[in-house]
Amino acid sequence: MNIYKDIKFQLNNQTMNRIYLLFSLFLTALFPLTVSAQHTGKDIDPSKPTNLYTQVSLAFDYKTSDLQDLYGGRASVSYAINSDNLLVAEVPLLRNSLTKKTGLSDIRVRYFTAVKRNITNHLIAVAPFVDITIPTGKFEDGLGTSSWVLSAGGVVGLMFSEQFGLFPGVGIMYVTKPGTDLIPDEDKFTSTGISFQFNASYSFDKDTYVFLNPTPSIMNTNGTWKTYWAGEISFNRVIIPNKLQLGLYWGPNFTDKTNSFRLGISSFL
Repeated sequence: MNIYKDIKFQLNNQTMNRIYLLFSLFLTALFPLTVSAQHTGKDIDPSKPTNLYTQVSLAFDYKTSDLQDLYGGRASVSYAINSDNLLVAEVPLLRNSLTKKTGLSDIRVRYFTAVKRNITNHLIAVAPFVDITIPTGKFEDGLGTSSWVLSAGGVVGLMFSEQFGLFPGVGIMYVTKPGTDLIPDEDKFTSTGISFQFNASYSFDKDTYVFLNPTPSIMNTNGTWKTYWAGEISFNRVIIPNKLQLGLYWGPNFTDKTNSFRLGISSFL
């Protein structure tokens, strides 16, 4: 019997048990919040991304690649300052299958403001945004990039029927040099570029809808341009009107050959 392997296996199980415990506690906390949430008299319609609501979400997150897998939990808090301004923070707690390390990954913070609404029958919103990824994950443990990612741009909302809408957007991106000492200085570069989204929303009924969102980006690193082909697909089901929603998510990156999968629950407050 290999005592070292047995101890290592037990430690890995203990780490995963802690993660599952955190998930369970968070999920348990969502239900009292949902039950006690006051209905404002307005029906919530999350099928339109330019509708801004206060909500708390938790998802099981699994990202796979040829080199390593990352899995764990992703907590998200969206705070609607008012109906036209929204602040979103995403905090992932992940485990790397290659390094066997568990910890905080890179935190993402976004801010949206709807500067115009209901401009025409089809153009329902214009919303600039700021998007910041903070290098809180440890690069040495395979949990972070050690780079800041800064983006600013805008999204418009176009409705063609009660069921179908498009929410295209464009943003300017800037990625700082990696801060880790594991990469030699001569191999560290900043990157600049432009990102796009072509988000399509389709509602099957008032409680069930899907997002299909191609998200290509074009980046320049040390004078070399590269196109990243990626996208997002999410299927969402409201299980308690105006209060609770379940979601399934797939985010492929065809250039980096990675796939992200999420199973989540959201409580509207």
